[in-house]
Amino acid sequence: MPTTRLTLRLLARLGSVLLVTLAAAQVARWGGMPLPWMLGPLIAAATLAMSRPAGHWLVPLFPNNIRSICVGVVGLMIGGSFTPALMSSAGEWWITLLGMAVVTLVLQWLNYLWFRRGMGLDPTTAWFSGSPGGLMENIALGEAHGGDLRVISALQFLRIILVVITLPAAFSIWNGAPVGSSAGVQVPGPPLTATDGLLLVAALVLGQWGARRLSLPAGVVVGPLIVSAIAHATGLIGGQVPPALVSGAQWLIGTALGLRFAGMQRARLVQCLGGALVALGISAVAVAAIIAIVRPFIDIPISALLLSYIPGGVVEMGLIALSIGANPVFVTAHHVFRILIAVIITPQIFLRHVAGRGARTGVAK
Repeated sequence: MPTTRLTLRLLARLGSVLLVTLAAAQVARWGGMPLPWMLGPLIAAATLAMSRPAGHWLVPLFPNNIRSICVGVVGLMIGGSFTPALMSSAGEWWITLLGMAVVTLVLQWLNYLWFRRGMGLDPTTAWFSGSPGGLMENIALGEAHGGDLRVISALQFLRIILVVITLPAAFSIWNGAPVGSSAGVQVPGPPLTATDGLLLVAALVLGQWGARRLSLPAGVVVGPLIVSAIAHATGLIGGQVPPALVSGAQWLIGTALGLRFAGMQRARLVQCLGGALVALGISAVAVAAIIAIVRPFIDIPISALLLSYIPGGVVEMGLIALSIGANPVFVTAHHVFRILIAVIITPQIFLRHVAGRGARTGVAK
C-alpha cells in the first residue's frame, strides 16, 4: 500500500509539471517561438528545476522508458527524410555534400577546442557540446560517455535557439515578410496510412532492440533512425510520422531535459550562453568559407547554400527554404547528411582521439 501511494504521489507530481510545460508549449507556439513544443517545455521545466533544490516535490524524475520512446519517435522522423526523391538527387550534389562533410568535421574540432580551452570543459562534455548536428543524439551520446548532461543540453539547445531565431529573422528582413514556421509554412508529405503506421511502430521497436544488441551509441534514437531511413529510402514506408505525434514527443523530451537542470547554477547557464554565442560566430565564419569554396562549382543560390550549411534545426531550415523558394529537398538532404556525420563518424573520432583525457567536469568557474 505505501508503494502504491508513493507511485501515485510521484505520478501526481509529474502530472503537475506536465500541465505547466504543456501550457508553456502553447504559449511558445502562440508567440511564434521556433521549435515551440520542445523549447517551451524545456525552458519552463528548467526554470522550475533551477528555482527549487534537487529532490523537491516539484522536480520529479522523468521515467527513462517514456523518454526513450519519445526520442525514438524523433529518430523515426529524421529517418523519414530519406525519401526516394532525396536519394535519387543526392548524386547530383556530391560537391556540396563533400563540403558539408568538411565543414561538419572542422566545426566539430573548432567547437571542441573552444569549449575545452576557452570554457574549461572536460573532454567528453566539450566534444558533444561542440557537435554541430544531432541535438538529441549528442545529448544521449554525451550522457552515455559520462559527460555533464546539463551543460551539453544547455549548449546544444542554445546553439539551436540562436540559429533558429537569428536566421529566420535575418531572412524575414531580407525577404520583407515572415519566413519559416512563423509564416505558417508546413513541410508537405504524403498522408500516413494504417500500414505505414504499423511499420513505423515496428521500426521503432526493431530499431531500439537492434541498437541494444549491437551496442550502438545513442541507440534509442540511432536505431529507429536507421531502420526508418532504410524503409523510407526503399519505398517500404511512404508516409511520415504525424506532426501531432512529433509535437507530443518533443513536449515530453523538453520536459525531461528541463528537469535535468535541477541544481544547475544560473551563473553557469549564463556562461553557457556566452560560450554558445562564440560557437555561433565560429560556425558563421566556417560556413561562409565553405560556401565561398563550393559556390564556383555549382549553380545553387547562396541563400540555399546558407540554409543547407548552417547547423540549425532540420525542420526550421526546410520551412525557410519553402518560404523563399529554395529547394527544400536540397536543404534537407544536407542537414540529414550533417546529422549522420555527427552521429556516426564524429563519435568514432572521439573514442579514438579524445576519450580518456583527464580534466575537471563541467564549466570552469
